[in-house]
Amino acid sequence: MLRPAIAMSLALTLLVPPNCHADLVGDAQNTINQLNPINIALNGLIGEAAQTVDTKLQQRLQQIQGIVELAIYELDQVAKNRIDQADRHVKEDIDKLNEVVRSSLLQFSSLVGKHLNGPAPWGETTS
Repeated sequence: MLRPAIAMSLALTLLVPPNCHADLVGDAQNTINQLNPINIALNGLIGEAAQTVDTKLQQRLQQIQGIVELAIYELDQVAKNRIDQADRHVKEDIDKLNEVVRSSLLQFSSLVGKHLNGPAPWGETTS
């Protein structure tokens, strides 16, 4: 009963398309923070099952623990991928901004140069 619930939760977490305003990295970290205590608790339950020689229960708990560990790993990968993606977008935006600034400075320099070297204001002549 717990396994389908965990699997469904993991599937929904990984399959729902990220909202552009969603804090996917924060959400992934929060889910990891929630799954870590479950993983620790499962470890203790596996130990108890081993002590009582209940191998079927021990196997089921190990399966659940594997699912939780996989969920933690997948969420960590999603967070890393989103960070890398955001990093690439920021670098691209900075490069574009630098190009605009460079172009604007060249245009400004050209205009200032024309103004300084052009005809004197107020109709004065230079000798």
